[in-house]
Amino acid sequence: MPLLRQENSLAGFQDAFEAGLHGLERDLQQTADGVLVLSHDQLLRGEPISSMTWSAAKRKACWLVRLEESIERHHAAGRYVVTWLINDRELGRRHLEWGADGIVGDEHVELPRSRA
Repeated sequence: MPLLRQENSLAGFQDAFEAGLHGLERDLQQTADGVLVLSHDQLLRGEPISSMTWSAAKRKACWLVRLEESIERHHAAGRYVVTWLINDRELGRRHLEWGADGIVGDEHVELPRSRA
């Protein structure tokens, strides 16, 4: 079946919700300058996302979205946002600062400290 929208794009998420889905899963990659972007693949047009700055990655793929932008848009649409498998206290803190309603991970000792 052909893709109707780019995977992990805001347009794709909107189509999924309009089709009646109640939730969805997204994948993240980190750019060389530390920006978390929604992308299943580690490569963007043959180049590792981790080797590109955010601005360079955005120039290669106009559909690419920063995690915090995705969280903001989902909240604006009245949706609850939970980030999954955050096993680093600092990363958990960043997700909460960006507006995630909850974080889930395997680190039962370190993860709760993200809220501190």
